[in-house]
Amino acid sequence: MKKIEDGILYLQMEDLFVVGSMVLTAPEIVTKLLQDGFPQGILITPDNRKDFIKASEDPECVKFFRDQDWLLDYNEINGLSYAELIKARDELKLHYERGFGELNEGLKVGRNFKETDLPLEGLNYAITQMDDMLRTRLRRN
Repeated sequence: MKKIEDGILYLQMEDLFVVGSMVLTAPEIVTKLLQDGFPQGILITPDNRKDFIKASEDPECVKFFRDQDWLLDYNEINGLSYAELIKARDELKLHYERGFGELNEGLKVGRNFKETDLPLEGLNYAITQMDDMLRTRLRRN
């Protein structure tokens, strides 16, 4: 997940690696962020993988990540009730299933899909992020 506050981008630690595998084209400033990763000595562990770190203040980088809809915005979903989270997650799943069906049907008739036609991998990751948020809510209660 991402958080953008006062023009500063924060990413969950595990997402720096995920973004690198999901994003095919990016501005140079984003590519540099993904290549540089974390300050030396920081390791991702099961205990800190969901921690947010300050990733960038560069306006171009912040805009790029703001536009990545598959990377959920923590501030947008944190205020949702448990029922609203389930509804949002189910809507993502429905969109994913429809896209997967379209992809399979298109492959049967020989249609070529570009990476941007059906961002199924991104939808799947967004669903995973929602599931993580739901599990966190359950643990709190």
